[in-house]
Amino acid sequence: MKFKEKSSSGKSSSVVSQIFFILFGIAMIFVAYLLFYELKDFEENGGSISLPIIFMWIYKLLGKYAITGIIGLSGISMIIAAIEPFFHKKQP
Repeated sequence: MKFKEKSSSGKSSSVVSQIFFILFGIAMIFVAYLLFYELKDFEENGGSISLPIIFMWIYKLLGKYAITGIIGLSGISMIIAAIEPFFHKKQP
């Protein structure tokens, strides 16, 4: 008869991934903040700015609030996705 060992690595890897998602979400919010002020400076002073083509399309269609809002909301949703399992713990 074989017994399966319970490993705690599944739980610890889950915590590590949740921490990673939180940190990545914070980084996305910070990038959105920096991008907003970069675009604001670009609009006020002119010059040139380099953006990925998809960001440039969104910026031309919807403006700086939309592109920074999308990036910021993505970061917030990553943080919520990482924190949400703590509120729905299974009781023994």
